[in-house]
Amino acid sequence: MSNFPKLYPNKKGGFWFNAYVEGKQKRHTVPGPGKREALKQQIEMLASIRSYPVPTKPRHSTIQIVPEYIYFLQSKTGGPIKIGRSCQLRRRLSTLQISSSEELVLILTLKTTVGLTEKDVHKMFKNDHIRGEWFEASEDLVRWISDRLNQNAVKTEGSTVK
Repeated sequence: MSNFPKLYPNKKGGFWFNAYVEGKQKRHTVPGPGKREALKQQIEMLASIRSYPVPTKPRHSTIQIVPEYIYFLQSKTGGPIKIGRSCQLRRRLSTLQISSSEELVLILTLKTTVGLTEKDVHKMFKNDHIRGEWFEASEDLVRWISDRLNQNAVKTEGSTVK
């Protein structure tokens, strides 16, 4: 087995490769034709590399599963409903409120599951789609939200749809 790293072609006619130097993985480039001196130096450097120590610690030692929520927002005065998703619901709501000229109310929050995703909800109400994640507050959408409010959903302070 060769001690040389695998070379990958780049867009400029040269090559690049990954090598561990002082325990850190770094990308090195070998210039394309026309830069013979630099190319010779790079080849000499490649020849001097004997082994590639593999890091002993994984980069991410723990995996944290963060719950994701589907949220339904509407202006306090009524109008279109935003159907979105977020892992950091408070931060997302704060960001949306800052960019909105009207006060937004969180109508409904659902924990995403294997059986229900934001994309599924968007597909269910594609006929009411306005733009982006905004949907017309149609009878079907309002009824669907009301049904979820009466089931196992997490109720919020503005749990009425206008």
